[in-house]
Amino acid sequence: MIIFPLLIILILSIFFVLEVRAQEDLITELETILLQSGVQVQSISVNSRIPFQITVTLQSTTTGDHGTEQDAWNELMTERESALAHKFGLQLDRLTLILVNQEGNTLTSMTRSMNPRDNPLAYRQFSPNNKRLDDQATANLIRLLLNFEGITVDQLNVTTGVGSE
Repeated sequence: MIIFPLLIILILSIFFVLEVRAQEDLITELETILLQSGVQVQSISVNSRIPFQITVTLQSTTTGDHGTEQDAWNELMTERESALAHKFGLQLDRLTLILVNQEGNTLTSMTRSMNPRDNPLAYRQFSPNNKRLDDQATANLIRLLLNFEGITVDQLNVTTGVGSE
């Protein structure tokens, strides 16, 4: 009679250990991809296992109070690779992205849900009948999702068929 509950606890424990190892492997893979892309990753830490939440800290080359153009690119690449990791296996629920300058002062900090159901405005154009966005809808979605830090974008061109999704 006591064997059955112990067996259930053992199975759940094994499942949890395997899940933690898979998460660690995928975090290592994410860090490797970012470093190979030239993104200056200072650290990646786990905030929560269930739901799975991580913090990625990026190192800026600036000593001032404002990030550089390269920092914006690195933040975008980190969000993109995290979203792809979520899409292809890493059940990442929330990404916190921190950018620090050379003195270790935080320049920017943002937390973003990686789950489409948490941002229905961004995904409302996807429906069973419409599996592809046209260029104008894509441009509108980019304007909606990207934080331009107060910069006005005069022109945004979307190019398709270059090998990316």
